[in-house]
Amino acid sequence: MSPAARDIAQATVRTEPDPAPPAEQILAAWLVWRSGRRGPIGDLSENAIDWMATVALAARDFALPMLATVLDDAGVRDRVPADAASYLDYALAANADGNAAIRMQVLAIGEALDAAGVTGVLLKGATWLFQAGPASGDRMMRDIDLLVASRDLDTAMRSLALAGFLPSGTIGTEQAHIHEWPLEHAEHPVSVEVHTALSTRTRMLSGPDMLAEAVSVAPGLAIPSPRHRILHNVIHGEIVNGNRAGGIIDLREAMDLGRLMQASMAGLDWAALAREADERGMGAALAGGLHKASFVSACPVPEPFARDGRGRRHLSRCLIQRRRPRLDRLLRPLANLSRGLAWERDAFALGLGERRDVGARLKVNRRRIVRAWTGLGRLLRG
Repeated sequence: MSPAARDIAQATVRTEPDPAPPAEQILAAWLVWRSGRRGPIGDLSENAIDWMATVALAARDFALPMLATVLDDAGVRDRVPADAASYLDYALAANADGNAAIRMQVLAIGEALDAAGVTGVLLKGATWLFQAGPASGDRMMRDIDLLVASRDLDTAMRSLALAGFLPSGTIGTEQAHIHEWPLEHAEHPVSVEVHTALSTRTRMLSGPDMLAEAVSVAPGLAIPSPRHRILHNVIHGEIVNGNRAGGIIDLREAMDLGRLMQASMAGLDWAALAREADERGMGAALAGGLHKASFVSACPVPEPFARDGRGRRHLSRCLIQRRRPRLDRLLRPLANLSRGLAWERDAFALGLGERRDVGARLKVNRRRIVRAWTGLGRLLRG
């Protein structure tokens, strides 16, 4: 591993390392036993574990480097077959090197924004680059998401353009989306998406609310408060991406939430968070997300969520789907259906706010038809 990768954990926000979770509990989420049932962790040979399926499961969720960390933390690294262990070591080292380069890119973005008097709040994966711990090296990232105040958008886009971040010619976004057209830089590894909104569900968590509580980590850069990172994780994964509707346990999203849960266990008012989530119409999604995060990370679910039947029932449903591949193939597409038909997706783009009158319904349904027709055309063209 390169010196840059080893230095990536030198972050602005410091936390004490957490003790390794119970091996049996965390491995249940990450390993695929050939018997179909969790077995003893003393035998992790090819005879007991389907390592091809295990690696494929983690890779599907962009969590392959995390799997390497999980095995290390569980103290079973020496029991893993040599070829699987070597592959996972490579994945973790390569990802840590990549994250080191992304961190340099983020700092360059911060310098450009700071010179223009703008602060950008890092979202999702990029936040881990400024927090010490394994996530700074094992959290896979495909882009950088950045939130700025609406009043600062034009200034931010100009400052980034002057720094060499230009509209991508290969990737795009929907018109009137929550972020601007993706930006790319010839000397940096990933694209940048500049947001003025966190999702189309603005009533659940707004950009201004997040900006107000954000914590500075470097010139021109901040990260959300722990409370807002938790809420945004659930809004993005469980609701917008449809993981709740599809009964999906996304290993990367759940591990992110588990780590946030562990780091915030003592400092967050969980009862107040539960009330807030219910008021914003996302209580069931938050409870389900936290229970799935506990399953994947082995972090205990805090009260009052531990006793929340909505969370326990959702996790049970997800585990049933996991054990029954045919059922999972039948129900998993509900995630895409939920995402495609979400009222907020079109209402947000049309600027309808909370309107649900006949006129609003006509506009939303007309846009849905246009999107479906456009998507079908792309599918037919290959």
